[in-house]
Amino acid sequence: MCFADITGIMKRIREDATNWSPVCGAFFLLPSCMLCHGHGLCDIISEEIILKGGQTMNYVVLLGRVLYAAIFVMAGPGHFTAGTISYAAHQGVPMASIAVPLSGLIALVGGMSILVGYFARYGAWLIVVFLVPVTIMMHKFWGIPNPSVAQIQQIMFMKNLSMLGAALLIAHFGSGPFSLDSRNT
Repeated sequence: MCFADITGIMKRIREDATNWSPVCGAFFLLPSCMLCHGHGLCDIISEEIILKGGQTMNYVVLLGRVLYAAIFVMAGPGHFTAGTISYAAHQGVPMASIAVPLSGLIALVGGMSILVGYFARYGAWLIVVFLVPVTIMMHKFWGIPNPSVAQIQQIMFMKNLSMLGAALLIAHFGSGPFSLDSRNT
């Protein structure tokens, strides 16, 4: 099936509201030419996966959780190094010798919680607690006179905002399938 026939799918969704979900809904807001361009991408994304979720989507959620958690799990230990503590102190972080390792521990625990899906909602809130001060303290692009450095810091600021948004989604929806949290449901 190709998205060239997207109007038929939209009609079926309107007729049966139980098939609608915010996740797949984003696909239906785009014109078909933006999705396929005749390259056959649309044939890969079948109606079963998009409309009904299917088992494949369970793996997509797992992959998303792994990819999201990776940055926190990998970066957490770096917060215990002298270089990172010194850089944070230079950026104006108060009590950097305590705050930076503590933030690394928060990021590591939150990331691991999300990764394995064990109390992932609490892990996501730990990531929120980590990201808010880090984003504000470490990526103050608005106060940097050098345009190149300011642009890099603005990119980092926006990256953190997007990760903050994902953490809030996990805090609300939980870890999903293939998680320790889902074994009790």
